Amino acid sequence: MKNATIRFICIVIVALFALSFITQQLWNALLPAIFNLPTISFLQAAGLLILSRLLFGHLLPRFGRRGFDRRALFEKWHNMSDEEREQYRHRFDSLRHGRCSEHHHGRHHRRHTEKKPECERPDTPHDDK
Repeated sequence: MKNATIRFICIVIVALFALSFITQQLWNALLPAIFNLPTISFLQAAGLLILSRLLFGHLLPRFGRRGFDRRALFEKWHNMSDEEREQYRHRFDSLRHGRCSEHHHGRHHRRHTEKKPECERPDTPHDDK
């Protein structure tokens, strides 16, 4: 456990130095010539990186991290019935494509002049008229 922590700290320090060096070199090569700005030192480049992290978020890229918990999603999927899985697939396809998934995948062949099929949402009540 202690070795992993020391290794992580070393990686962060090396990454900070590398990113600071790259930032300094890019700034000094581009911005003085384009916008007539002064050149910056290594410490100023490191300060810019830290400031950008504070203002905009991630200093280092997040390799292998997702915006959701895969295990929780797998458990939820595993506990669903076949009907719930089909409803989930339909909702996901509708969100992903921005329209009815059957129309997008070409299962309904209609002319462009005809009205496109409306997506049925399983969670909305239907009128039986």
